[in-house]
Amino acid sequence: METPSHEAHLRTQYQELQRRYTTLTNRVKALDTDIGRELDSERKLTLEDRLLALAGEREQVATDLARIERELAMPGIAAPASAAPTPGPTALDVGLSAQERASLERQLAELRENLRLVEERKSEFVEETEVPLQLIKNERRLRERVAEIEARLATR
Repeated sequence: METPSHEAHLRTQYQELQRRYTTLTNRVKALDTDIGRELDSERKLTLEDRLLALAGEREQVATDLARIERELAMPGIAAPASAAPTPGPTALDVGLSAQERASLERQLAELRENLRLVEERKSEFVEETEVPLQLIKNERRLRERVAEIEARLATR
């Protein structure tokens, strides 16, 4: 059984991660705008690398949020006060709590947005051989993660 101090620590950590997630989301959006305005191709590549790094950090924060949500959903620990209400369970929800499902759906939306950004960057290159290897690696990683989460949502 979790102690009240541990629960309080988790709630504090959860709130800090939520703020971090919001900050990272805002930075990703701003950087995406800057990339769209940038004319210098070298500077654009540098900004794209930063964008992918921020998107990866945001994905890690989302994973940490999901972990804490699971811990707070354990018996003996109340749900976080800031958690959004979710609809009742459906046939697909068997085995997933409402918080887990909401967290996975949020992660999936973010991954799809990150994937869209990568695809948009790739479309700027005339030849496929000009696409930076890091961009290709990130696209593959994002597609794998999307498939994992879709599978978890579909099988539960």
